[in-house]
Amino acid sequence: MGFALMDNGHYHPTEVVNDKIPALLAFFDEIALHVTRPVRWDSDHVVLFDDETKEIAKEINSWKALSA
Repeated sequence: MGFALMDNGHYHPTEVVNDKIPALLAFFDEIALHVTRPVRWDSDHVVLFDDETKEIAKEINSWKALSA
């Protein structure tokens, strides 16, 4: 079925990205996740291990959707 690409730096700050993972897994075999933060165009690749990133990791793990 292909894969979906999620870039959490492009969602609205009030959106919860990890809530979208189960919906995507219902339609796609794989999800490519680009973890960034919406600060400025030149600093979006400095990732913080914040609550949102932890929740994304928990959701992926709970669905056994992590592959190497």
